[in-house]
Amino acid sequence: MTTLAFNYKDGEIACDSRVTSGTLIMSDKCNKTRKFNGCTFFIAGVVSDIDALVETYPCGYEGMTDLDAQALVIDEGNVYLCTVYEGKYHVTPIEDNFCLGSGGDFALVAMDFGLDAKQAVKYAMTRDSATGGRVRVVKVK
Repeated sequence: MTTLAFNYKDGEIACDSRVTSGTLIMSDKCNKTRKFNGCTFFIAGVVSDIDALVETYPCGYEGMTDLDAQALVIDEGNVYLCTVYEGKYHVTPIEDNFCLGSGGDFALVAMDFGLDAKQAVKYAMTRDSATGGRVRVVKVK
């Protein structure tokens, strides 16, 4: 899975680089960022669903099915959570610390205790076996 952490105050998003399939670690070298139409996506989920999420941003298409994918999106200096559920494409502005993925709860608590986004993802690595590898950090603005 993945851990993505957005530290609102610092304006940073951090993500790990581990890819898993069930309990198998496939790689610790994946870059979980994508650029598309001037936006930067930090992605989590099933690869084919991630493609659909990114390539139909920001409004999806009529009759879209639920996706096993989520993304934090930097669009014109703002951060959004992007998901598809109940057949609708959802883009929600993020205006506080926010984390997602299998280690997201650990990372969010770490930020509640004052860690920055990178430190929070590193902490999640100590608790979540699906989070690992390298931590990449991107400034929002």
